[in-house]
Amino acid sequence: MSDEKPVPDTLESIASQIRELSTSINGRFAQVDGRSEQIDGRFAQIDTRFDQIDTRFDELKAQLRTEIEAVRGDIRLVAEAQAAQHAHNAQNEAEHRAFLKRIENHEVRVLALEGKQSSA
Repeated sequence: MSDEKPVPDTLESIASQIRELSTSINGRFAQVDGRSEQIDGRFAQIDTRFDQIDTRFDELKAQLRTEIEAVRGDIRLVAEAQAAQHAHNAQNEAEHRAFLKRIENHEVRVLALEGKQSSA
C-alpha cells in the first residue's frame, strides 16, 4: 500500500457526481415510464379483446338458446307423433285380434257347413 492519503472530494466534484447520478436515475425512470406506457397500452388491448370475447359469448349464448328452443320444439313434435303412432298401433292390434277371431270362427262354420252338406 502506498503512503498516499486519498484526497477528499471537493464540493464541486460531489455536486457533479450527484448531478450525474440524478441524470442517470432520471434516464432510468424515463425508461420505466416508457415501459409502463407500453404495458398500459397492452392492457388496454387486452381489455378491448376481453370485451369482444364477452360480446361474442353473449351472441353465442343467445344463438344457443334459440337452437335449444328449436330442438325442444322438434322433440315435442316427435314425441307427439310417436304417441299418436303408438295409439294407432294399439288400435290396429286390437282390430287384428278381432279379425283373427272372426277368421277362426269362419273356418269352424265352413267345416260345420261342409259336414252338413256331406251328410245330406
